Amino acid sequence: MPFEFRIVQDLRLRLVTASGTIEDQGLVETFESHWHLPEYDTSLNVLYDFRRLSEVEASTATVQDLAELSLTVHRDPTGAKTALVAPVDVVYGVNRMYQAFVEQSPNPLEVFREIADALEWVGVPEDRWPDFGT
Repeated sequence: MPFEFRIVQDLRLRLVTASGTIEDQGLVETFESHWHLPEYDTSLNVLYDFRRLSEVEASTATVQDLAELSLTVHRDPTGAKTALVAPVDVVYGVNRMYQAFVEQSPNPLEVFREIADALEWVGVPEDRWPDFGT
């Protein structure tokens, strides 16, 4: 899978970047193993950066399965925000579909086209934005 996960402790932010192609095979399992790590902290804000994706070949069923898993893992209201950055139309559309599937989540999730808007929404100070490739 084309994902990289990292924690920016001083910002209480989990940064997930993706590149290349996202496919059905292994997508749910990738996040299931990440979300079930003992050190996984559901109270962190999350930024998913999909600016370097070239293709999304994930079916609606897989996106729905991922959303259902997310709702199970993130069932407690922590106030953590999740921002998804998707400037390319097809990637944006898949992320909006995911957003619709998790709309009953107790924690807010928004999809953005611009990284600056997403960083502002999750509370990353403007002077830290260069750290995120803006």
